[in-house]
Amino acid sequence: MGTGFESDVPKSQLLPAIKVYIGLMNILYFLCRRLHLVSQLYDESTKPFREAVQKIEAGEPPYVDNRNPEDDDVSEPAFLEEALRALESI
Repeated sequence: MGTGFESDVPKSQLLPAIKVYIGLMNILYFLCRRLHLVSQLYDESTKPFREAVQKIEAGEPPYVDNRNPEDDDVSEPAFLEEALRALESI
């Protein structure tokens, strides 16, 4: 009576296949760890630029639009250049 784990693959070929599988799992594990590290690095390094864009959109200091629409040219949004630079940095 068998255990249900019998295979047509000889045991001499099974061990190398298991070693390859374990090696691939190790590679996948370290690849995922490195990708997570890169993702964290990107999030942390772009945080100041994302915060600047949010402040510009919300009109928070130091990005308060003090222009007078009657006297000043308001044909383009205030702080457009700063916003574009921040978005390019992201």
